[in-house]
Amino acid sequence: MRILQIGRHPAMEMLDAPTPKPGPGQARLRVLGVAACPQWDLHLRHDEPMFVGHRFFYPYTPGQPGHEATGIVEEIGDGVMGLAAGDRVSVWRDPGHDVWGCYAEQVVVDAANVIAVPAELPPAATASVELAMCVGATALLLRDRGGLSGARVGVNGLGPAGLVAAQ
Repeated sequence: MRILQIGRHPAMEMLDAPTPKPGPGQARLRVLGVAACPQWDLHLRHDEPMFVGHRFFYPYTPGQPGHEATGIVEEIGDGVMGLAAGDRVSVWRDPGHDVWGCYAEQVVVDAANVIAVPAELPPAATASVELAMCVGATALLLRDRGGLSGARVGVNGLGPAGLVAAQ
């Protein structure tokens, strides 16, 4: 299996790695597509922490920071319910930065952190489900703090999150 490892800019390389095995409550996915997170991935690529005061060390954990992905379930661990080999899913929750990320041919994720997506949609359309959920959660928070009905709303920037918000 191949997995990306990011080193201090400009170092990036594809490594050979063993195919990971899912543990209890986990699923192994064959990765079909990964969305680049401009807030995380691009900062790392240029040796900048995403959050002020955050420290990180190179080389970065293999496959990280890839956390927005679509794949096909290849194998499930003990105790996993509602998923089966062959299911098309998207990762909707960042697995953390100390585990292998989705910039890989195969990745193991907590089964609770995937959501089924239609197989007829291309991976490019479903890899960023996590971003869409973040934007949606923000809209719900705004609604709960006074409502949006009838209000004028401005979208500051038309990057990936702005395009999702505009839709």
